[in-house]
Amino acid sequence: MRTRVLLLCAAVVALAGPAFAQEDYHVELGATWWKPASPEIIASSGQLSTSVDFINQFAVADKRFTAYKLTLKPGRKHKLRFSQTPIEYSGSATLTQRITFRGQTFNVGVPTTASVKWTLQQFGYEYDPIATAAGYVGVFADVKYNKLDASLATAARTESFAQNVPIPTLGGTARAYVSRNASVTAEFTAFKW
Repeated sequence: MRTRVLLLCAAVVALAGPAFAQEDYHVELGATWWKPASPEIIASSGQLSTSVDFINQFAVADKRFTAYKLTLKPGRKHKLRFSQTPIEYSGSATLTQRITFRGQTFNVGVPTTASVKWTLQQFGYEYDPIATAAGYVGVFADVKYNKLDASLATAARTESFAQNVPIPTLGGTARAYVSRNASVTAEFTAFKW
């Protein structure tokens, strides 16, 4: 499906006339509001730890998040891409099962608070071999930097865990201007680990 959308955008860019002339910029700012359909965050902090389901065990409510994006365009076919998505969940529950987290045991019946802060940052370069006034088709290479901080806390103690993971990715993107003030953008990203 993603490939079809990307090809459709490429076709619209190729067939559209120059009347839309939207690609004359040097800085592009964007924000996206989104809500995960059914989030899952399960963490384990070592061989002796219990897997902790931060969403289901602690009755975390669904939330909306904002992703921020900055694109710098120093040349017609060259772009530097930056984005950041801060994700935060927290919830409290009286434990119904014993949890071992970072070597510390959290017992059944103890009120416990869980929090997860996950920051997704992206840094990359995009090259647009097809760049017209009506849109573009491009390829990019990014590093997606994931920073995860998770903690469990009771009245007696707090135990936390932090992990940073860089993930290199490659992808393709296309944008077509369907009118002077509206565009359709598609992007596909992949990585093999």
